[in-house]
Amino acid sequence: MIVQTLWGPDRSASLQARPFLRWAGGKQRWLTGNSGLLPQFKGQYFEPFLGGGSVFFHLVRNEVRPFQAWLGDQNLQLVRAYNEIRNSVDEVIDGVQVIQAAYKEARDKRRFYDEVRESFNDGLPKSNTPKFIFLNSTCWNGLWRTNASGRFNVPFGAPRSDDVMPTELALRSASAALQHA
Repeated sequence: MIVQTLWGPDRSASLQARPFLRWAGGKQRWLTGNSGLLPQFKGQYFEPFLGGGSVFFHLVRNEVRPFQAWLGDQNLQLVRAYNEIRNSVDEVIDGVQVIQAAYKEARDKRRFYDEVRESFNDGLPKSNTPKFIFLNSTCWNGLWRTNASGRFNVPFGAPRSDDVMPTELALRSASAALQHA
């Protein structure tokens, strides 16, 4: 009972938390066969190169006691996305569902992607987490690359399915896990 109290009411949701982004250099596959190589975790967790957050979410799912996490990355849009999911998950979910529905209905997926990418870039430096997640989910290989002007410039990756966005459950679980970060 003490563990549930320390974790708070969203402990069961955090146990389902997984990366909701694809990220170049991600550790999800590596963790599948090598998680036993991670040292016993004690204390605070510091992750200066968060990316998709594979190791963080793995620790949240597998630790029996809560821990304080300090998460960072050089990519400002990525950090803003994590903050918005932690603090305003309902708004992010609403935006993700709108984009997902529009993408499913789009006849020309590549053109739709290009239009969202252009709109995202035109809105910089403001963040738009639903568009950020969409671009990450549909770009080539989950690569996030910007030009010298800071504009995202990765081409469309032609996903095999129209269901490209993380589910509501995935985002709520990530939000629960991020409450101590």
